[in-house]
Amino acid sequence: MMFGSDGLHIYPDNAKQLPILDLSKVSVNQSYVVKLVDDIISLKKQGLSTEKQEIELDFEIYKLYGLSAEEIKIVEESGIS
Repeated sequence: MMFGSDGLHIYPDNAKQLPILDLSKVSVNQSYVVKLVDDIISLKKQGLSTEKQEIELDFEIYKLYGLSAEEIKIVEESGIS
């Protein structure tokens, strides 16, 4: 994986290492996550702030992956959430 001036590049070998969850085996409110994403898209189209929805989506994803407070802090401080 590389971060370049033109964005993030993910190569096939890197993609194979990503932790993709089987959603049928985890407890997640998929309809709520979908609603958050739909709201973000709608608000962005209107030129409105999506900060609140994006923060909530981040925390739903953190819960989905079972991240600890320390792991969340690392993600938040990295600036790539």
